[in-house]
Amino acid sequence: MGPTGKAETVAHDGTNGVGEKKEGHNPQTLGQFYDTEYHAYQAESALDEGLGAASETDEHPVWFPDITPEQRTTNITKDAYSVLGFDVGGC
Repeated sequence: MGPTGKAETVAHDGTNGVGEKKEGHNPQTLGQFYDTEYHAYQAESALDEGLGAASETDEHPVWFPDITPEQRTTNITKDAYSVLGFDVGGC
């Protein structure tokens, strides 16, 4: 894993930690877990965009040059659902 991937991991896990602190506990429902993961992938996407570097760690890249806003949202959604064990296909 390169420097971008390491930064993505820190951004993702840090965002999860902020969400847990805000809620006062770890996610306890499927909805809470999904929201936490979705926000973590959004943070990764913003980081990648700021660095100008394509995603390194995600099954569905959350940012790369020329990604459309729709594809970005779709990939963030797919990655968040994949953590939950769901395959959302074409989304």
